[in-house]
Amino acid sequence: MHKSYQTILPCQSRLLQQRWDKAYYLEHRRKVATVVPMIDNKPPPNFMHLHLKMKKLQLEEENLATIERDNHRLLERMGYIMRTRGRIDNRNDYLYKSLNSEKRQREQIRISRENKDILQRILNRRAEYNHATWQKDWKKNRSFLNNISHFPNDWWSSTKPHAKKKPVSKDKRTNCRSKTTNNEAESVKSPMPEGEDNRKTVEKGNELKRSRENTKIDENTGVQEDTKVQDKTEVQENTKVQGNTKVQVETEVRDSEGQEDTEEEEDNTREQDNTEEEEDNTREQDNTEEEDNAEKQDNTEEPENTK
Repeated sequence: MHKSYQTILPCQSRLLQQRWDKAYYLEHRRKVATVVPMIDNKPPPNFMHLHLKMKKLQLEEENLATIERDNHRLLERMGYIMRTRGRIDNRNDYLYKSLNSEKRQREQIRISRENKDILQRILNRRAEYNHATWQKDWKKNRSFLNNISHFPNDWWSSTKPHAKKKPVSKDKRTNCRSKTTNNEAESVKSPMPEGEDNRKTVEKGNELKRSRENTKIDENTGVQEDTKVQDKTEVQENTKVQGNTKVQVETEVRDSEGQEDTEEEEDNTREQDNTEEEEDNTREQDNTEEEDNAEKQDNTEEPENTK
C-alpha cells in the first residue's frame, strides 16, 4: 500500500490519477520551456550597411583616380616643356651692371686703410703697468712670508698620520699632561741660527735618552708607553724646526735665481720690443708705398674715364 501513488485529493482510481498528473506536469514543463518574455531585453540587430559604407568608399576611389589622372597629365606636359623650349621664349640673358661699383670699391679701400691704421696704433701702444716688476714684488713678498712662517709651505704633505694611542688612566694622563706642557714651553721659542738649532736638537736627544732610562727604572709599564708617545711628538717638532731652516735656505736660493730669471726676461722683452718696432717701421713703409701706387692708378684711371 505504501508503494502505490499517493494523491493529493481523494479519487476512485489511483493509476488513472497518476497518469493525469504526469500529463499535466509534462505540459507545464513544455510551456515553461517555450515561454516568451513580456519585456524585450535583447540587443538590437546589427546592419552591415550602417558600419561599412560602400558608397563613400566608391567616391573616395573615384577622387583618387581623377587626381592620379591629372598628375599624369601634368607630368607629361612638364616633360614636353623640358625636352623642348615650349611655345614661348622668355629667357633673359641680360647681365646686371652696377654704375656705382668703382665708388664702392674706393670706399672699401679707404675703410680698410683706416682700420689698418687703428690696428697699428693699438699694437704700438705700450702698457702703463710692468708685469715684470709686479712678479718681482710678489716673489719678494713670498720670500718674506716663508721667512716669517712657523711651518714650511707643504707641511701637510710631509706629515704622517699618528699611531693610535692606547687608553690611559686618569692619574697617568695628569702626569703626561704636565710633562708635555713643560716640553712645549721649552720647544716654543724664537727662531735661532742653524748651529744653535743643531746643538739644541742634540741636547734634547740626550735629555730624552736620560728621561727614558729614568722612566724604565721608576715608572710602570703604562707610564713608559706615554713617554714613548711624547718622544715621538718631540722628535717630530725637532724635524719641523730643521725643515724650517732648510726651507729658508732654499727660499733664499730661489729668490736669487728668480732675480736672475727676471733680469733675463727683461732683456728678452727689450729685444722683442726693438724687433717689433723695426717690423712696424717696415710695415708702415710698405703701406705708404701701396697707398702711393693706388693713388697713382686712380689718377691714371680718372682721365681715361673723362675721355
